[in-house]
Amino acid sequence: MKHLHHSIALSIMIISIMVWFAPVPLRAASEEDAEAIYVRGEEYAAIGWHSEAIAAWQTVLDDYSDQKRVCANAKLGIGRAREAMGQIEAARQQFDELTQSYPDFRRQNAEALIEIGAILEGKREFNNAITTYRSVITNYSGMGAQCARAKLHIADCLAAMGQVDQVLVELQGLLRDHAPEREQCAQALMRIGQIQSERNQSQQATAQFEKVRADYPDMELWCAEALLWLAATQARATQNDAALATYAKLLNDYPTHKPQCVKAAVGRAALYEQMSKPAEAVREYASVLKSYPSFRRQADTAKSRIDSLLSTTSLPPPELAEVQQTVAHYVEIRDSVAMGDTEQDLAEKSGVAPDYVALRSDRVTALMRKGQAFRGLQQYDSAIAEFQKILANYDDTQEWRAEARLQMGKTEWKAGTLSKALGTLATLIANEGSATSQCADATLFRGRIFEQLGENENAAGEYRNVISKYSDKKGRFSEARYRLGCLLGKMGNRSEALAEFERLYTDGTCLSSFAVQAVEASAQMLVSDRDYSAAVAAADGALTQYPSPGRTRGRLLFIKGMIQCDARRYTDAATTLREAVAQPPQDRTALHQAQMLLAQAYLERHENQAEARVLLQSMLSDEGWTREEKARISEYIGFCYRKNSPEAEESFTTTINDYAGTASAADCYFHRSLCRSARQAYIEAAADIEMIKVPYLQHYALGDYYAAQGKKAEAASEYEQVYPNLPASFRGSYFEPYAAYVRLVELYRELGDEGRASAASEKMSQILTDHVAAAP
Repeated sequence: MKHLHHSIALSIMIISIMVWFAPVPLRAASEEDAEAIYVRGEEYAAIGWHSEAIAAWQTVLDDYSDQKRVCANAKLGIGRAREAMGQIEAARQQFDELTQSYPDFRRQNAEALIEIGAILEGKREFNNAITTYRSVITNYSGMGAQCARAKLHIADCLAAMGQVDQVLVELQGLLRDHAPEREQCAQALMRIGQIQSERNQSQQATAQFEKVRADYPDMELWCAEALLWLAATQARATQNDAALATYAKLLNDYPTHKPQCVKAAVGRAALYEQMSKPAEAVREYASVLKSYPSFRRQADTAKSRIDSLLSTTSLPPPELAEVQQTVAHYVEIRDSVAMGDTEQDLAEKSGVAPDYVALRSDRVTALMRKGQAFRGLQQYDSAIAEFQKILANYDDTQEWRAEARLQMGKTEWKAGTLSKALGTLATLIANEGSATSQCADATLFRGRIFEQLGENENAAGEYRNVISKYSDKKGRFSEARYRLGCLLGKMGNRSEALAEFERLYTDGTCLSSFAVQAVEASAQMLVSDRDYSAAVAAADGALTQYPSPGRTRGRLLFIKGMIQCDARRYTDAATTLREAVAQPPQDRTALHQAQMLLAQAYLERHENQAEARVLLQSMLSDEGWTREEKARISEYIGFCYRKNSPEAEESFTTTINDYAGTASAADCYFHRSLCRSARQAYIEAAADIEMIKVPYLQHYALGDYYAAQGKKAEAASEYEQVYPNLPASFRGSYFEPYAAYVRLVELYRELGDEGRASAASEKMSQILTDHVAAAP
């Protein structure tokens, strides 16, 4: 059974970059060139240079038309750029052409349909838009993110049509069917809560908003929005103290989310007015003018309310004067901006820092993005020049200074000037000690640079600094611990490396992605020593931290199943992998990997050929697989039948006919030739052997062909050629060479040549020994 006998034993070594069905060929130079031009277009689009982006993507379409995937992405990009430029009909044409010209690229087609739906939605053609969005859900069911976005759009259309009850049905369906799509699920919960709040169902609405914060704490935007709506719901229910506390929590916990914060400040001031506390209201409105003057609508509302309230509100004279000065400064800045004053003019004539900071922030952000765009284009000197402008002209804010140094250090690293990068990052760490986010990044990057230079002790020291100083930075902390473990393993400190990995996957505070990687790395080390029990124990240790069904648990079960397969514990592996396949929610790639490995476990157990066939046939009906992957699944179905049986031959014929041109179809000529030789259909077998383009497989098939005819000398001659023709890169593919020598032993004994039989037997043993040594 080609592929099956050797793929499992090597699988753990390539777990993190696994491609199940065939080796991935190196990309042709033309694909690399097309990809580089496409990425350049993305960089242009990111900084708003849409015409330049379109020109780059059109180059891809004109000069690299054979690179279909990159062309599909370019077509999608052109459509979006046209849309951003207001060229709606031209954008629609691009999206239509994409779906017609590149139908095999499912993600791009789903994205194009969503864009077409949005165009129709913008024209208020809601029924047509809904039909388009539903076609995404129907035709691209495997594309979770796209389907979830389509359902959100459908909800928007229904809301615009006044069908609020149906909106709730769609949103509940999204939550039920697309749980892995966290961004869309958070939005769905928010919208359900908003509808319930507007219907004065305060208890139900509160539950939805609290669920957003409980289930999606990493999505700060939606958490801030949830608090804003929760406070408004509480105020509507006259739970005034609770509403004030909720507004305060939003302002305290999410100060960087200014659109929500300014609404919270205005809402709190309005609530004070309702509570007949005008002095508190004036103070709150004044804070809006101080902190959020660039939010013109809310600031103008705040000024208007202050003007109205001051005539009837008693404030201490110093406080009254401060409020009046705040209003005057706001009016001066507002009117100056309206007259087109420059940033420097505003700085000289105004003492109000917040608005000036806001204006400066826009400038710094532009410089930062421009520098990053230059870096993406590999124009490193230009990128560094932009970051230096920030350090030269905006040195008064620690966060800006720290971020500029961090970006400059990353650019020097990308440019290959590693010593400069180390110096820049060291300056950041020394001078910006309280800018912990940037300093944590800088320390982590220094570790990676030292590792690149081969200075492993220094690299380990930097990773340990991150672990000891920045434990509150979950992502950096987790990555540093993982990299330290890998580095210790590379340095030969096996027990220390395993200990670092164990801390990662048994510590519930670390990021789950690094916990999974730690289990993978531990498994590689332990399986390389044939310590399968310890490797399984590592997976089990991580599984105790993730008892709830979901993607992380599914991946860990998959790793455990792989280890059990490598240990030849196929019954245990099948049990583990069945649970892995059943985990909701699963991303499609992980699910496919687990399904394929489960099928292999079934086939290796032999008594479960029928179960394997059922599983493989169900996989074949899943539209999420590529044509090459489906071909390999179809090939594997042939292995589910008794060897050399008519059913196996028929199955291999189906693969050849249905998937012509694929690697699996070529393999099936080999499998079918063995079946035909066994049933003495020599003319048909010879025709198949002619189609086998791999020399060592062709010699093996000819050996079976002659052996079936009783031509023992000719068969032996062909079997002798199998191992010498085995490519060096196929070292793990021991099955056909081993089986060839098994046959040689039998043939030479039948021919009375004990010397050659003995030599073949020794070679057979050596092949098996080499295979075990090559396995992890």
